[in-house]
Amino acid sequence: MKKRIEIKTLLKLLLGMVIIGSILGIENSQAFGCVGGLEMLSIGNLIFLIISSTILYKAIKTTDLKIVFRLMILEGIIWIAKYIFYKGGYVTGFGGTANPTNVVYDFIAVGLRTWILLSILTNRKFKLIATILASIFFVVLKIYVFAFPLFTKTIW
Repeated sequence: MKKRIEIKTLLKLLLGMVIIGSILGIENSQAFGCVGGLEMLSIGNLIFLIISSTILYKAIKTTDLKIVFRLMILEGIIWIAKYIFYKGGYVTGFGGTANPTNVVYDFIAVGLRTWILLSILTNRKFKLIATILASIFFVVLKIYVFAFPLFTKTIW
C-alpha cells in the first residue's frame, strides 16, 4: 500500500512538472542558435502535452501496478524520442551552449521517470544510483550527439 502511495505521489509530481514545463516552454523547447519561440502555442507542444498528460493521468487513476508500469514505459519511450529528436535548447546563445534551465529540467524529468519505473520494479537501494546514471547518460547524449532538434538538420 505504501508503495502505491509513493508511486501515485511521484506520478502527480511528474504530471505537474509536464504541465508547468509545457506552459513555461521548457518541456518542449525548440530553441536553437539565437532562435527562440512561443513553444507554449505550438502544435507540437500541445500534442506532446496532451499525450503525456493523458498517459500520466491514466497511470494516476489506475490501481494495478502492472498497468502503471506499462503506461510509464509507453510515456517514457514517447518522451525520450521527443527529447532526443524534437527538443531544442542545447545549442543556444553565444557560443552554442546548452541552456542551463533545459539541462536541469531534463535531468530531473529523466530522473523522475526512472525513479518511478524502478519504484515499481524494486525496493532496492540502487535506485538512486541508477536514476542519477540514467539522467546523466541522457543529458550527455543530448548535449554531445543530438543537440539540434531534428527539424534543423539537413539531409544530404
